[in-house]
Amino acid sequence: MKADKTCVDAAGCPSGTYADPANGQCKACSGITDCATCAYNATIEKPQCTSCTGKMVKTAVDGTTTCVDKAGCTTGQTHFVEGSTTKACIPCSDNTKGGILGCKTCTAKGQCSACLEGYFGSNVCAPCGANCATCTQAGDDKCDTCKPGYFKQGDSPGTCTPCDDTASGIPGCAECTFSGSLACISCKPNYKQSGLDPVTCTRTCEDDSACEAH
Repeated sequence: MKADKTCVDAAGCPSGTYADPANGQCKACSGITDCATCAYNATIEKPQCTSCTGKMVKTAVDGTTTCVDKAGCTTGQTHFVEGSTTKACIPCSDNTKGGILGCKTCTAKGQCSACLEGYFGSNVCAPCGANCATCTQAGDDKCDTCKPGYFKQGDSPGTCTPCDDTASGIPGCAECTFSGSLACISCKPNYKQSGLDPVTCTRTCEDDSACEAH
């Protein structure tokens, strides 16, 4: 909404503001310190800075943006500074701008020191198998630990199986642990959770006729 109270879209807002889809108003980018221009991002449901005043835009893994100097960019070693004149703060994992896909931390452009979850390696990060959280080698049956919603039997590398797997899982289970036996710790939507450590998941129905049909 401009000063004359008319609703606008993104193109209708003046420089230094963004269109808030919740009310059609133009809101100042100054909500992000030192931000010169910004745009609303529907995925993260908040504005993202696109340029800063005398600083660089730093984008976190969750999409949140801040304006930083060189020291602020490299803090935490999740980003590196690119360029000599027009500097940019680039995530270590941005392989379109000199980073390395799957890289979590880096000491400089193209020099990865640790990989993101789901990847393994040193300077080059290779993807783990399906549903692996951590691994040291490729392959669906080489998982060391599993992503939430999956479990692995035993301590040695293996396959990560869905918690609600028809053959070996628990019906309706969303998250689980395996220590000698499988235990559910939370249930999926449309399942009632009862008990503690482990929990029991009981399917619920929207009405009696739906329950009878099952």
